[in-house]
Amino acid sequence: MVSLSLCRVVFSLTNSEGNDNFPGGSTASAFVSAFAFYLFQLWDTTDEVVSVMQQTATDIGKPGPDEEFGWGLINADHPLIWDRSIKRLQQSLSFCLLEDVAFEEAVVSAREGFNLFHDANSNKREIGFTYEKSTVALALAAGSALRPFGLSSGFLQQQPNTFTQIGLRHSFADNVSLSGIFGHSSREDMTVRKGSFGVSYQSDFSDTRGNLLLYAGYRVLWGKIGLPGYKTIGISQVPFSLHTPEIRASIGWFF
Repeated sequence: MVSLSLCRVVFSLTNSEGNDNFPGGSTASAFVSAFAFYLFQLWDTTDEVVSVMQQTATDIGKPGPDEEFGWGLINADHPLIWDRSIKRLQQSLSFCLLEDVAFEEAVVSAREGFNLFHDANSNKREIGFTYEKSTVALALAAGSALRPFGLSSGFLQQQPNTFTQIGLRHSFADNVSLSGIFGHSSREDMTVRKGSFGVSYQSDFSDTRGNLLLYAGYRVLWGKIGLPGYKTIGISQVPFSLHTPEIRASIGWFF
């Protein structure tokens, strides 16, 4: 066991027998350091971090702080820390629609038969196909992106994330259709899922082979992210969700 003792605003480590120089001391010191590092991502000052350590410690021995066990055992999974982790992660999230709109447009504007789909920029590479028959269109795509589905956070390292997407569109009236898309991306410290649903209107211009597309929908990103150091202190990945409406208009030409 590792307990936390506060003396002259310095934390010291003791084992359950109160021996300060036990063989696992270096390991325990590393654990407390990792715990403090995690908390400094959530709170801004040293006083706040020390206060949280005191408030969340599991009391052992005599009630309250004592010489043998200090403030008690570190409890990284305390609701106070968990709630703050969720709040800070949610505040850190940002979303760029332009990085993830190409697949939606491919689904909505899919033409009769098989068509290849490709999208590439400095942050993403994606390839797939669309297939339309009668009133139904299906699309599949896979790729890699630094910011999966346009999602970014200060807690995330920018590195390639593989992802897959599937989309379905059903035309139920002249020029009007419903579409839905699901996407998934994951790596060891993160899982992101995307779902979107929308209504689109298309109008073709036969003389210029042009196409007008209007779209209104709703998008949700959700999943879990492991804040840096979460494995060391034994806390779970933190859940998040991001909701945003979408309204788009575009004009295209086919050659």
